[in-house]
Amino acid sequence: LAERMEETGAAGDLRTFLEHDVAFHRLLLRTSGNAMFAGLCDVVEEVLRGRTDHHLMPPEPKPEARDLHTEVAVAVAGGDAATARAAMSALCLEVVVGIAELSDDSPGAGRSG
Repeated sequence: LAERMEETGAAGDLRTFLEHDVAFHRLLLRTSGNAMFAGLCDVVEEVLRGRTDHHLMPPEPKPEARDLHTEVAVAVAGGDAATARAAMSALCLEVVVGIAELSDDSPGAGRSG
């Protein structure tokens, strides 16, 4: 999945990238061994779809984000929990920062009420 995400992301195919991204995160959450994480599948999917539907995704997913997905996949496949956790934390932070940057650029950003 990470390879497909890299290919579709680099090509700017946001819709197909999104489908792979949803599948990637569902797979991680379901196979985490943590029932609470597994229960977050629908929430995470909604967030991922919402980012795309509400134009909070760049036209081409950032190479850094694509690299982090690959790093997570390789770490999980290799049983390296510490690296997987660090890469996923960095990926989540990249999402928060990216949304904040896009929100700051939108008309009316920073206005209250």
